[in-house]
Amino acid sequence: MLVESLTIIIVLSVLNEIITEIIKTAFPILKRYVMVIAIVCGVVLCIQARVGLLAVLGVTLHSPAMDYILTGVIISRGSNVIHDLIAQLEPRKST
Repeated sequence: MLVESLTIIIVLSVLNEIITEIIKTAFPILKRYVMVIAIVCGVVLCIQARVGLLAVLGVTLHSPAMDYILTGVIISRGSNVIHDLIAQLEPRKST
């Protein structure tokens, strides 16, 4: 379940990058607002998909919407950030 949920978050992050690039290309005048566009798209994707990173990690918030918003902001930073975050959350192997 955890791996599936994290995979969904990665897919949403990649999808968010694609949508942001399409908007940036279609409307060059909006280039200066790329970060805002990415955040809005990320939050909308997470709310619509009802995906929250904190819930995946077992943290329950009073309002699930807050989890969706926070996850949307995180995925707005891109799939590389999500990959790095997941790598930090994985248990360390002792050598």
